[in-house]
Amino acid sequence: MEILQLLLKESGASRTKLVMFSVLGGISGVLLLAILNSAAAVAATGGVKPPLVVFFILTISISVLSQKFVWRTTTRTAEDIVHGIRMRMMRKIAGCGLENLESIGRAELYAAVNQQAYSISISIPPIIISLQSVVLVAFTIAYLAYLSLLAFVLASTGIIAGIAYSISKGRETNRLIDIAIASEQKVYYSLSDLLEGFKEVKLNHRREAELMAAAENFSFAARNNRIATGALVAGTFISTQTALYFLLAVLVFVVPQFSFEAYPTTVIKLTTAGLFMIGPINSIVAIMPTFTYAEAAIAAIRRTEALLDRNQEARHAPASKPPPFQTLALDQIAYEYKDPGGGKGFGVGPLSFDVKANEVVFITGGNGSGKTTMLRVLLGLYTPKSGTVLVNGAAVEVENLAEHRSLFSTVLSDYHLFARSYGLPRIDAARAQDLLQRMGLASKTSFRDGNFDTLDLSTGQRKRLALVVAILEDRPVMVFDEWAADQDPAFRRIFYHEIIPELRSAGKTVIAVTHDEKYFDCCDRELHMIEGQMVQSGTSGGSGLAAG
Repeated sequence: MEILQLLLKESGASRTKLVMFSVLGGISGVLLLAILNSAAAVAATGGVKPPLVVFFILTISISVLSQKFVWRTTTRTAEDIVHGIRMRMMRKIAGCGLENLESIGRAELYAAVNQQAYSISISIPPIIISLQSVVLVAFTIAYLAYLSLLAFVLASTGIIAGIAYSISKGRETNRLIDIAIASEQKVYYSLSDLLEGFKEVKLNHRREAELMAAAENFSFAARNNRIATGALVAGTFISTQTALYFLLAVLVFVVPQFSFEAYPTTVIKLTTAGLFMIGPINSIVAIMPTFTYAEAAIAAIRRTEALLDRNQEARHAPASKPPPFQTLALDQIAYEYKDPGGGKGFGVGPLSFDVKANEVVFITGGNGSGKTTMLRVLLGLYTPKSGTVLVNGAAVEVENLAEHRSLFSTVLSDYHLFARSYGLPRIDAARAQDLLQRMGLASKTSFRDGNFDTLDLSTGQRKRLALVVAILEDRPVMVFDEWAADQDPAFRRIFYHEIIPELRSAGKTVIAVTHDEKYFDCCDRELHMIEGQMVQSGTSGGSGLAAG
């Protein structure tokens, strides 16, 4: 089983000790049975053997210590496995290109990193306990062989038949569990739709009703599949338990009729051994669904990892001291979104334009004209279908893609504020506080110990904080996608009449998508897009435009 292979692989140096102490726990359990049987036989004659008391205390101490070691090691190993899975997958997610990651979808990634990894975490300890039960049953059967060869043969035959029955039922259980997991995955997708599209849901009652109906259907299907799975597991468990009692009855009623070894004290010992096995065997049968869930979780994680592996981009660290930025250009760039149906998707280009250092360029155009797509190609987040991105006259290739991306500080339309100031250089706290003051945020949050106190802000305030972060990042090219759209007139004026001129004075290049015609005089050039093409350019200086 893959879960056992994973456990043995990840347990590393503790693997041998884990196996040894599991076996030791099983042996000590059977020794306890043998000691108690011997003590009972002595007690039946009215006597007590002190050595048996000593052996009992010694054996139970070994049993307790071995089980503690197994539990500690198993728990640590389980969490190490989950930690390794999560970090490995997060690194692979970080290693994907944006366009490839968008095609995979967030719900599947969230499910693999959280839900499936958690399923593995909670399954490993009970699985290890079931393996201890297997060892205990094996040594108990050996003890039966010592007591009665016939009892050993009958018990072995019965247990093998029970295992075969459980395996046959396990296949059906596995099928139902796979169906249940698929149903639950659909519930997860529905929840993702609800949370990520919450505004759209609140604004459309019919959409809300249909989404809730779909979620209810998926959840109801998952419920029914879980019930069917539970009923099958319960039936298997009850059948196995009933068979064990019949086996115990055979040891008590049948074995004495055919075995000279089965004098009264032996029958008592056989009965005790049979009762002793019922608990471990029941735990083995009961844990079978957990095995299945763990196997399904591993399979889901591997499928997701394989998908991520196919979408990795080559990773090259940016140069520690890149050359000074001079020019940025798109040369006959074309990009097209993949259509799942195989048809022609929306695209931009071919188009060309260039931006010089210390220049301010505004990009205009209606919704759906391709501005955001063009920016993503410009930033190196999308790979163009054709054409070339050039920096300082040199083509951006895989080898220098990370260096190209390191040119930009951005506030995109779908920007994200991080809880911590990841990736920011050493920041002048006074500079940060001054920016917060100018953005009207000083009373809402402050910059301390490399982090902002809170992100609990309104939409406009969050966008202003994102601008503060972009400025503090201090990179040569600043890219803003509709930054002013959520701002009141006062902050729009500050952005166009104060922030942008200050950035240019500091030697920055500014590329801003905007619809604010009132402030077009604040740029060197205005480039207009329509249906994926740049069709005109309003200029007040700087270089011209080559339309694709």
